[in-house]
Amino acid sequence: MLSLDIAAPVVVNVKKKICLREAAKIANIAKDTGCKITFKNKNGEGSSDSVISLAKLEMKPDYTVIISATGENPALAYSLCIKLLTDKG
Repeated sequence: MLSLDIAAPVVVNVKKKICLREAAKIANIAKDTGCKITFKNKNGEGSSDSVISLAKLEMKPDYTVIISATGENPALAYSLCIKLLTDKG
């Protein structure tokens, strides 16, 4: 199985509050894309390995988060996470 990294992390301005439901969606994105996804912000670091660690980041509108993805399909992981974080719906 081929494993790829995208060298540069992606910086995203969050548009909605990310709670446990969205954190679980991030974990599913990681599973579906075969990636480990890491998020960093002023509150710390969390990863797709732990829904609780993502919820503890308290991502809220107008917070900036840095996303890193490694694994089978990081481009798709980035795309889906960015959509989740920036879609106000």
